[in-house]
Amino acid sequence: MNKTAKLLGALFLAILSLTVLSCSSLKSSETQIGEKKLETQIAEKKKDVVNLPNNTQSGEEDFDVMKDTSMIIAVAADKNIYQGEERISKEQLTERLKKFVETKSEDKRIVYLKGDIDAAPETLVDILKTIRDAKIYKVALVINKASNPRPNVFEIVLLPDPSKEANKILKPNPLTLVVFGVGNSDKLLLNWEETGSISDTDPLKTKLMSIFKDREKNGVLVEGTNEVEKTVFVETSKINKYGNVVKVIDALKVAGAKPIKWDIDGLKSDIDEEKVPEINGIPEEPKSKSEVLKDEPPPPLKSTPLKKPTP
Repeated sequence: MNKTAKLLGALFLAILSLTVLSCSSLKSSETQIGEKKLETQIAEKKKDVVNLPNNTQSGEEDFDVMKDTSMIIAVAADKNIYQGEERISKEQLTERLKKFVETKSEDKRIVYLKGDIDAAPETLVDILKTIRDAKIYKVALVINKASNPRPNVFEIVLLPDPSKEANKILKPNPLTLVVFGVGNSDKLLLNWEETGSISDTDPLKTKLMSIFKDREKNGVLVEGTNEVEKTVFVETSKINKYGNVVKVIDALKVAGAKPIKWDIDGLKSDIDEEKVPEINGIPEEPKSKSEVLKDEPPPPLKSTPLKKPTP
């Protein structure tokens, strides 16, 4: 009896071991199949009609960019617009965005934008305005991150159309940070101060990190939240290629800026390289947006000597 029990016990353990081993092998096989399927999808998605920005330091994984149900728009260097491999007109884009909005709640409205690195920023801006006109304010810029072959994006926020905010009174915010390019050079300004360049964004990153650290130390928070104020506006009218715009946004992401708001209405489009003050130092406190956007100061008044009254 004892021998029979022992034999049955040994047989049970053997069957159990084989079952576990089989399940483990099956799970491993399914994982490999899943990974291969994902790799295939990534390879297929990389056959884009545009040359995406490469080797960015930052970016967030977002597999929605691979879904057929997502709104994915590509803008080529020759200004052509694509949805998938289909070339579409701006009018078709407007109609499709309208239908997309009808099927999504406001918090789910996001457009994935694949811009060619050689596309002119104004081409992308024109598409972004079309997206904004459809009441979509969140855009994910699709990029290829250096350390991660999977789908990555930069999420940005579009500012409301100023022509429709004409009657709204805006209070100057002394915490506002604006980054913009200058003339045909690769200089970058943080508010009015030269802070690095497109080819060397390290000074910009260092300065922003310092500002954010000071704000965290001093408890400078977004109103009504416990989050440190790290909003940065980007104005791109003087930056010559979309690839360079992405370099700037990448630097802001690395520095910890969030949210990043792309000013597509060219508030600083009148900036000229000759107007940039030749100042080496950077002020301890950032200037307010009202100071950044102000016009040239008026010339000093000329004094006129008083005439003696006639008797």
